Amino acid sequence: MKSKHILFFVDHKWRDLLSSVYIKLLLEKKGHRVTIARNGFERFILPVVQPDAVIFNHVYEDKRVDLLRKYIPNGLQVIVLPTENIPVLDKVKQLFAGQMSDLSIVDLYFVWNDEVGDIMRKARAIDESLIKVIGVPRYDIYRQQLSSLIMNRKDFLAKYNLDSRYPVITMTTNFTLAGFAEKNIDFFNKDVKGLKSDQIGYDHDLAIRDLKSREIFHDAFYKLVKDYPEVNFIIKPHPSEDHTPYYEIIDKLNNGPCRGRVAVVLTEYIWDVLNATDILLERSCLTGMEAWFMGKPTIELHLNPDEWYHSVPMAGGSDEVTGYAQLRERIDHYLAGGKIEDAKLVHREGIINLWCGRLDGRACQRVVEETDSFLEDKPPAQKSFSWSDIKTYMLYYSFIYPDYRLLDLKLYKNRGKKIDKLGRTDKYFRAGDIRYWEDRIRPLL
Repeated sequence: MKSKHILFFVDHKWRDLLSSVYIKLLLEKKGHRVTIARNGFERFILPVVQPDAVIFNHVYEDKRVDLLRKYIPNGLQVIVLPTENIPVLDKVKQLFAGQMSDLSIVDLYFVWNDEVGDIMRKARAIDESLIKVIGVPRYDIYRQQLSSLIMNRKDFLAKYNLDSRYPVITMTTNFTLAGFAEKNIDFFNKDVKGLKSDQIGYDHDLAIRDLKSREIFHDAFYKLVKDYPEVNFIIKPHPSEDHTPYYEIIDKLNNGPCRGRVAVVLTEYIWDVLNATDILLERSCLTGMEAWFMGKPTIELHLNPDEWYHSVPMAGGSDEVTGYAQLRERIDHYLAGGKIEDAKLVHREGIINLWCGRLDGRACQRVVEETDSFLEDKPPAQKSFSWSDIKTYMLYYSFIYPDYRLLDLKLYKNRGKKIDKLGRTDKYFRAGDIRYWEDRIRPLL
């Protein structure tokens, strides 16, 4: 087998990087050379690097498809490895299955589960032999051999100055549209059009409703902190949310009587947070499913009568509440040692099997085995240079190489906290983050 150079575009540091580095190391053990690059900056990176194969999280955007078309005649192989592929909402099934995308450019398409795979096969938008069901790579962390990387509870509580005598209630949020209700509206409209999510109903009205839900959740969080003086509370926003409102929560709570038992966690891996959690409060979020892997009680917060983000399958594995009094009753039940209902445990198992396939800790290995087998008989891609790309080369060596330093000066409006223009904190990885996971994962291989 001839070694191939694989350019692997990775989206979010706090969601995708660990499993991506694991895949990188496994591919390198097979003899390949793998370069991890930031997702979204392919127009600067691909023309300069020109690999034999490229891995993207999706090909929804026409501009990405057009860029790839330029290099496919040279022998570039295009692989899709989703970072989101669980259809929590029915409306996203079409998007995840690529029904609004041009899949003619794709040579190998990974899906997490048969539900999405079956939709793709029936649509016949891509040869079904190119569709490979592999499970959920980022969930490998919850099984051997990666589970040893999860931070232990004692260290997590100490890191956030929480009281080890008290139980921990965590609220995870997923208000990724709320930040566009009152600002960055033009960006939002352009983004949903580019991703084609406007075709499945994503519009500014959803952002307004999302903002209302966020306000209701935050009010409930403040009440809980006051009503349970012998409980630690964590609020963990989604990494793609606008985090600026959470800095206000930090300032408010750090100056109040609850100091020492409340933490706002913006930059942490969710598995570390969940491992320290006793009860999880969430809104049809996949963090709920991840808590199920650990056997944790989860409470589905359906507090907004005009809620748009609600999944019946996800809610079925949790205790669903529609008001604050009901929320307190469920919390009291679990704080008193109450058990999760058997019917909910059975429901959880069914949803996990449906959406996660084989939760055996080997999804990343299946990606590597399929990729290696696919590339084995493919010739190396030919490199080409056009004088029209000279500006791209200049931008690459100015902003991207060697470690995105000048680019980050442009991306982060608050360099100390690394907050970007959409309010996200420390989204983008750098070389040191990749080395960190390489050093921790290598001894496990």
